[in-house]
Amino acid sequence: MNWFYGAVQAIHSQGHVVKMILVIAGAALPAALTACAHVAQTEPMSSREPASAATPRLKMTKGEVRNIDKETGMLTLHSGPVENLRLPEMTMMFAVVDRRMLEIVKKGDSVLFTADLVGGKIAVTHLELGR
Repeated sequence: MNWFYGAVQAIHSQGHVVKMILVIAGAALPAALTACAHVAQTEPMSSREPASAATPRLKMTKGEVRNIDKETGMLTLHSGPVENLRLPEMTMMFAVVDRRMLEIVKKGDSVLFTADLVGGKIAVTHLELGR
């Protein structure tokens, strides 16, 4: 890092502000690109995978189907706490990541599900009939 400060001092002492900015940007660019690549590789798969591939890190929550709205793609569930979202036990409408989920359940069914933030909305990411 000493070479960096030496270069900045040399450029600054000559009054070349534009060159100094380019040196700083050039030094920061590799680190920024590395950070972006790391974030892209570690992004949760739940936002990109089909609904049938549940995110293994999420704990399944027990629930009961209260309503199914196929037109809007919403599922109303009475559920226990959804720990990863810090939601208490409640009845709530959830979006679903795959509308085929709405075909496998009916009102009154016991279900196990995972939910997560998908596209800024709380959505069911995995759904199966309860045991």
